[in-house]
Amino acid sequence: MKKRVFFMFIATLVSIFLLSGCATKKFVRQSIADSESKMNKKMDSNNQKIYSQLSELSQLNKQLSSKLEEVTDKANLANQKAEEAKNIGMTAKEKADAADKDAQLALSKFNNRFNFVVVDTEYVYFGFNRYHLTKSAMSTLDDVAKKFAENKNYIMVLEGHTDSIGPKDYNYTLSEKRVKSVVRYLVGEKKLDINRIYTVGLGKLNPIASNKTRQGRKKNRRVTIKIMEVK
Repeated sequence: MKKRVFFMFIATLVSIFLLSGCATKKFVRQSIADSESKMNKKMDSNNQKIYSQLSELSQLNKQLSSKLEEVTDKANLANQKAEEAKNIGMTAKEKADAADKDAQLALSKFNNRFNFVVVDTEYVYFGFNRYHLTKSAMSTLDDVAKKFAENKNYIMVLEGHTDSIGPKDYNYTLSEKRVKSVVRYLVGEKKLDINRIYTVGLGKLNPIASNKTRQGRKKNRRVTIKIMEVK
């Protein structure tokens, strides 16, 4: 009887111990699960904060990059305008220097407007009572035009002449017609600047040979071409 009671007591203790062990394991598992849940929540919260901070940093970085680009563009624009202003200043100075030189040259020409020197003299001859150009006359004018075009400082003076035969007024008109034929060829055919050509019809006033001979009268029926330049 005593042995039976003892075994029952031992069995009860073992049952209690086993039940107690199961409860402890369950408690431990529950505690671990609760800890993991809290840890996960805390990590999620921290991750959310980090993500939010990263987003803010990214946005700030974009704003800074935009500002930097804006500042860079303004700096480049300022440099460009400065360079343009520098070029404009240099151009203005160059123009001013050129204008000054032109003014000095013009003043020099004005002061020497009556001081011309003859560079070359040529003659174009005409038949009796004629004012049309011959082939020989055109050939002479071709050489004159080439030389005249080489220097823009040259001027040309054309003097029309006749022999002594005929009335004075008629010879004036004839000498002017001869000059006009020369001008028409030089300006129309050779494209010379008419503003640098001066003309005068002198009739029979200035012969270069005697009008008493046929050969002399032939030399007097002419247009004298003087290429001149300011001293």
